Amino acid sequence: MLRQDYIDVAGQGKNDWWRYLLAVSLVLSLWIGLRFIVSSILGFSVSGENGIVSNSENEIRFAISYAIYYAKAQLPFAAVILGVVLVVRALHRRSLLRVVTAANHISWKRLGQGFGLYFGLLTFATLVEYGLHPSMFDVSFGIMRLLPFAIAALFLAPIQSVAEELFFRGYLGQGLALITKRRVFVSLMSSLLYMVAHLRNPEIFACPPLVACYYFMFALLLVLVTFRTQGLECAIGIHLANNLFYSVFVNYPGASLETASIFAMKDFDPVSRFVSLVSIGIVFYLVLCLRKKSSMSELPPRS
Repeated sequence: MLRQDYIDVAGQGKNDWWRYLLAVSLVLSLWIGLRFIVSSILGFSVSGENGIVSNSENEIRFAISYAIYYAKAQLPFAAVILGVVLVVRALHRRSLLRVVTAANHISWKRLGQGFGLYFGLLTFATLVEYGLHPSMFDVSFGIMRLLPFAIAALFLAPIQSVAEELFFRGYLGQGLALITKRRVFVSLMSSLLYMVAHLRNPEIFACPPLVACYYFMFALLLVLVTFRTQGLECAIGIHLANNLFYSVFVNYPGASLETASIFAMKDFDPVSRFVSLVSIGIVFYLVLCLRKKSSMSELPPRS
């Protein structure tokens, strides 16, 4: 039996237009509600700029303060995951597995491969940038300062990565495929929706057109990878690698989510970030295509 196409499985279940309108409203309401609850519970302030305790304070307290700040941003995305699960199962009467993959099981191997390759490419690109412009980076490594935050990030970062992939590339992507199965339309529209959702991030003020294009291109890479692999696993790996890398290893002042990273860039450079994304995206997708072609060539001929 041939495996179904990721776009084709979008037609399963009940897909009236009002179900999608109700579903998106429900998911957003759950996210806003949990965000309010988390902010109320963890909303106490600590000394220092942007609500973060300063470097001169105890390092463990410093890292825990960052971990709390990070948790306030990440935990509300659990409501998005819950919302997608509820609307897919109860409203659309579909299998959640079909939102994740067209295969009969989730490929954790593919998720790990996406994570490993993208994280490696990010590391290489950053080392090149560091070699070219070392004065742009400050190194602030301290094991007692980094470890508590890094542990928290390992547990919390997957929440946002899974939530955004389930919602944008999975649920909305397959919903758009019900309008037309043309992949160009689905890719462009889902990427545009992702871009619009991120326009409130403070990075946008550095150069609105270029940063908006950055969000669009990152989303486009993720949707192209989703179509290529027939599932969200590899895209989730990419998204997780990106979020963890820019949380634990490299960050910059004024980021949408400031963290206790090893390297701190003195300023956000939208040009270098955009060039890096496009370069990494091209290399990643070429490697993915070559691996796919290689694995297909190893299959035994049909009798």
